[in-house]
Amino acid sequence: MSDEKPKDEFESWKRTGIIATIAIILSIPLYLAMKPMRKPHVSQPSAPLFVGSGACRQCHAKEYDSWKGSNHALAMLAPGPNSVRGDFNDAVFQDGSRTWRFFRKAEKYFVSTDDIAGNKPAEFEIAYTFGWFPLQQYLVPFPGGRLQCLSVAWDAREKRWFTLYPGKQILPNDWLHWTRPAMTWNTMCSQCHSTGVQKRYDPDKDTYQTTWAEISVGCEACHGAGSKHVEWAQKPAMGRPQVANAALTVKTSSMPQRDLINLCAPCHIRRAELKDMGNPASDLLDSHLPTLLTPGVFYADGQILEEDYEVHSFLQSKMYEKGVKCNDCHDVHRAKRYVEGNTLCLKCHRADTYDTPLHHFHKKIVDGRPSPGAFCVECHMPGRNYMVIHFRRDHSLRIPRPDLTQSIGTPNSCSQSSCHANKPLNWVIENYNRWYGTTRKPHYGTVLSAAREGKPETRSDLLALATDQLRPAIVRATAIGLLWQYPGEDTTKVLEQSLSDSDALIRRTAIDQFPQNDPKRLIKAVFPFLKDAQLGVRIEVASSLADLPPGALSDSQTKALEPVLKEYIATLSFGEDMPSGRYNRANYELNHGNFTESEKQFRKALEMDDQFYLAAVNLSLMLNRQGRNDEAETLLEKSLRTNPHSASIAFNLGLLLAEMGKNTQAEDALRKAWQEDPTMAAAAFNLAVLVGVRDAREASELCAKAAELRPDEPKYAYSLAYYQIQRKQDAAAIVTLEKLVKFHPDYADPIPMLADLYLKQNRVADAAALYDSQLARKDLPAQYRDEFSRRRSSLLK
Repeated sequence: MSDEKPKDEFESWKRTGIIATIAIILSIPLYLAMKPMRKPHVSQPSAPLFVGSGACRQCHAKEYDSWKGSNHALAMLAPGPNSVRGDFNDAVFQDGSRTWRFFRKAEKYFVSTDDIAGNKPAEFEIAYTFGWFPLQQYLVPFPGGRLQCLSVAWDAREKRWFTLYPGKQILPNDWLHWTRPAMTWNTMCSQCHSTGVQKRYDPDKDTYQTTWAEISVGCEACHGAGSKHVEWAQKPAMGRPQVANAALTVKTSSMPQRDLINLCAPCHIRRAELKDMGNPASDLLDSHLPTLLTPGVFYADGQILEEDYEVHSFLQSKMYEKGVKCNDCHDVHRAKRYVEGNTLCLKCHRADTYDTPLHHFHKKIVDGRPSPGAFCVECHMPGRNYMVIHFRRDHSLRIPRPDLTQSIGTPNSCSQSSCHANKPLNWVIENYNRWYGTTRKPHYGTVLSAAREGKPETRSDLLALATDQLRPAIVRATAIGLLWQYPGEDTTKVLEQSLSDSDALIRRTAIDQFPQNDPKRLIKAVFPFLKDAQLGVRIEVASSLADLPPGALSDSQTKALEPVLKEYIATLSFGEDMPSGRYNRANYELNHGNFTESEKQFRKALEMDDQFYLAAVNLSLMLNRQGRNDEAETLLEKSLRTNPHSASIAFNLGLLLAEMGKNTQAEDALRKAWQEDPTMAAAAFNLAVLVGVRDAREASELCAKAAELRPDEPKYAYSLAYYQIQRKQDAAAIVTLEKLVKFHPDYADPIPMLADLYLKQNRVADAAALYDSQLARKDLPAQYRDEFSRRRSSLLK
């Protein structure tokens, strides 16, 4: 088929006049009307309207011509001979047991594949093409206003059909099946492939009435709605009013770095949507919530792992730190780099220093062809294929670190490239050390990696990383997001400090992590941020304060919370076409005692994605609160069959079964949880409680492991001492309890146990001193004070 790009089919833009009528109220006395009449009438300016890219062509022909052949301009199109790239000449593609047939009827394009239920073949008409290069997908209209993306796409390079899920059998009830929500254009794709999208999802009816201003990514996607600018431009040159930015919504010329990043980020960053996209270059957290550098999405050192796009990695780069912007390397209208190869990098970097074997240690030409090892991007911007064939580079422009591959398992460009993929890591490290020496700067990846595993010894390093102003904001926010594993006064102080940070994501994450066990401190810390400029920060405050017990907020505080709480609920409703959105709404309703609505939302989330185990776990907890344990058990067992390696499901099932008195089954479930996640201290502890009645040795071993994993949780060490005493290991129990009292001086439960052990050794003075230290505490609860006073008095006898 022809590779000719679609012809320009934009209609010319025509001006429309707006006639305003003025109502004159005659009944106002003249003496009241005279003073206002002497002032100029001021009306609210109307919002600019979208006019389409065709309206820009006459005055901006060069920019328009560059844009019209770009991937942005071709992001989504009506099907036709010049837009459809795939083979629809009765082509057949076999994907496992499923057959896809692509064909035409007259001027229309069709696909034949399994129907929505997956029972038999059905014909679906192609409504739109989606993307241009290196692959093109196709959209099919479904009931409820949905557009579904086919999971078989066209490879524009190799001229072939291919599946987006090679080697996987995607069943019709799977979240990833092309008929299911993961492939729904309205929520997964629309914002970034069209201009001026309004999703318009009705969560009650589960339907869409999605609209767009322009089918593809047009001029106004970056410059904003253009009606006022066009109106200004069509006036005679001498008659144009003096207005800012020629009446354009967004001033893109000489745009500051932060604004330009905000312009590109909504479509080039891994994020959640809070509402429809607003004006271009608005602060990102006013409409989107970027993900942190989380496991399974990013490597521990921040390199891209999943479909993470470019901005997250670029925010970690020295280029970003030094003020480099997207348009320093990329032609924004063509959506391509200005030049290829090292020439682009040498705009800023000295050729005699960096474009030489003395720097990269590779020959420039090998076997008559340029050597990949001599290209800057091969070392500093390694990439991965997404959607099977779409190669994208990591934009953190980092120095290769094979030593981190060895220590924390992150990739390095030397091993990752085709050049040395067949070489062992030791060979790579040996040569790297020979070239560059063995001195390495500390990397935040080692701290994040250890924190992901919950290693106790990384506490101080994580706290330091969270407050290190020399580190990228996305890294500090990620460190803050991991602090939940390290509760304590030092952590809370770091969170309080982070609330004053200039970066909205850091403020938002600090609010999210702020402990709820001290409502007064929480309110004092986060309440002022109800007025934060960024929606993403405000709604996090609303979420935190809405979960407080009744009476925690004053009447005036409750009133101040109301409008932001409405914003928060609106963002929940906006996201309810995703399982996570239904899950968030369910949790909100559950926290407010609305069990019926909460259950409805949890079940809707599981209907969308039956492998969304968080919804199953929280629904089971809600059912348990209502005494519906049999239903909760059935739900968790089904979810565990669907997610057989989920430690969380197995753990919650174990707790439920133990509560129901099914101790044998509970032990099996807890053992599975512990097996699947050897860092889950709670699984080890609860398993110890179950087995402790018959095997104090195993119970003490499990408690020792739990205490090692979570030294901040005193009951684990306390239980360890109990089982040590059961095993006649008094000396070991004393060591355990003395450490516990030292590191948790306010934890009163182990005091009598330790005192009794001292008395068994005739250490009466030590027992007395132990009680005296507790009785000297002003904050010692009354029940402890009475008991300890009685026990202390008995020592005198």
